Amino acid sequence: MFEEDFKEIVGGIDFNNRKEAAKKLLDNFNIKSGKISVKKIGANGYCRWGVKEEGVELLEYALDSGDLRDSRYKTKTLFHEFYHASLTETKFNQKTFRELGGKWSGELLNMEETMAETSGHYLARLSGVKGNIKPAYPEKLVKNLPRLKEIDNFKDCVDIEDFGKIFVDWRIKNKKHNHKYLYNKLKDIDFDIEEYSKKYKGYVLNNKDKIVDSIMENLSVSPGEREAIREEVFYRISRAWNKMNTDDHAFYDSLIVAMQKKGVEPI
Repeated sequence: MFEEDFKEIVGGIDFNNRKEAAKKLLDNFNIKSGKISVKKIGANGYCRWGVKEEGVELLEYALDSGDLRDSRYKTKTLFHEFYHASLTETKFNQKTFRELGGKWSGELLNMEETMAETSGHYLARLSGVKGNIKPAYPEKLVKNLPRLKEIDNFKDCVDIEDFGKIFVDWRIKNKKHNHKYLYNKLKDIDFDIEEYSKKYKGYVLNNKDKIVDSIMENLSVSPGEREAIREEVFYRISRAWNKMNTDDHAFYDSLIVAMQKKGVEPI
């Protein structure tokens, strides 16, 4: 079983040394990387690929050396980037890339980040990370997870990890990227974000303090900045929901926390 094998692999990895942990994880799954870095970057992590006619080459796997979040979040990000890295083991190639637009943006990026983030949560849980971790890429998850539930593969998914398990089965276990499959399935599924958000509005308005606490966990900020930022986040959530402003990042940041707490509802 994949779960038992994975637990055995990560059981021998020290995740406090993130560079070595990333190297061991990639090595155990025979994923070759040109460079593994832990350095100051403008994101929590990234993978840099080269897409060629014969497939994908992983040029760099990077994590942020200045990440101030607690170890649970750093571990989740390590697995998120590991999932991106595993694209090299599939048949994704330049032809596929061109057919899906030829650049990492739009629906292609939406799908890839949704796969990686949900998989990061699932793999973090398998590795022994406890408790809920506030998801990254909230707008992508909010808009994609309910639509995914309209597809038979995902119709029984409730938790974010449920989606991640399926994506891990596809890519890590079976070496399939399935981008074209998802693109063709999702492109005709209508989704009204304002209508869908009503399922969670009561929870958000009644639990703003808890939601802000969750959002703050995923922010890499110094202790001296936290109180002012917390007040700003609370204000922006209140404003976004009072005005039903679906263009505000705070709207999605709070909504994905509610979806995580209550479960992902169908459209």
